[in-house]
Amino acid sequence: MLYIESVLKALVVLSLVLLGVSFAFSGNDRALMALVQFYHLDGVVQQHLVRYAVAVYAIFCAALIGWPDSTQKRLPFLGFVLFFAFVPLLTLFSPTRWIADLGGFPVIGSGQGIIKYYALIPLAVYLFYRDALSSRGHALFNASSIVMVLVWIGGMKFTTIEAKGIEDLLVSSPFLSWLYTFFSVQEASNLIGVYDLLFALLLAIGFLLKKPMWAFFGLLGASAVFFVTQSFLFSVSGALSSSTLLSGTGQFLIKDLWFIANGCVVLLYLHRQLPFFHQASHAAEHTV
Repeated sequence: MLYIESVLKALVVLSLVLLGVSFAFSGNDRALMALVQFYHLDGVVQQHLVRYAVAVYAIFCAALIGWPDSTQKRLPFLGFVLFFAFVPLLTLFSPTRWIADLGGFPVIGSGQGIIKYYALIPLAVYLFYRDALSSRGHALFNASSIVMVLVWIGGMKFTTIEAKGIEDLLVSSPFLSWLYTFFSVQEASNLIGVYDLLFALLLAIGFLLKKPMWAFFGLLGASAVFFVTQSFLFSVSGALSSSTLLSGTGQFLIKDLWFIANGCVVLLYLHRQLPFFHQASHAAEHTV
């Protein structure tokens, strides 16, 4: 299963490089300025300097992860986590990240996009501090990221604002546009919400009750969500840009690669727990 770990690293490296290049070419200056304003640094630092600093650091972290002996580079781990996870996550304390009228759901785009940075924390621990947790501990930490985002964003699907917010995504999708043939905008959103919550629950219960098969099917269903969102990069107009590589929407979508990487860590653990994986490996060896 070494190839899964290679895929995991490739996903994180790819996402950071794409984000870095996109930020360098002003792909989402509004997000950067919101970050600067939250920390009261507006007027202290210039926008173009922030843009280039984020771009350079993103690509630096990508190189750090891709380096063969990255597990030995523990000092830069702190910078990686603080800069790319905790610093954005702390902006969730800003009231602009939440929809007060809906009881505290995150704002579509900016609020949801910030929540996604949590996925980097368990990934960074796995990549740089492998010995800090057991294999089950790493799997639980990474599964918590998947469950959290599906419960949070899945719950939003039952609101009118989210149902309308995802309409453009679904209409253009070759995988999900059919929903509007049979269901209204709100009904289609509700179905997606049920799906998100169902597989998040299945993954969580699988770990809590030590039912690896339940967790495996929960992981499959959850992973399908993030693979479909990557298809939006190509189906949604403006997600990819010839001038900035990724627009703000594209940056929002590319972050779901982190959850696929979380899933790789979970899969590495479940591979050791499920007999059919071993049976398949033995069968392949006999075939060869």
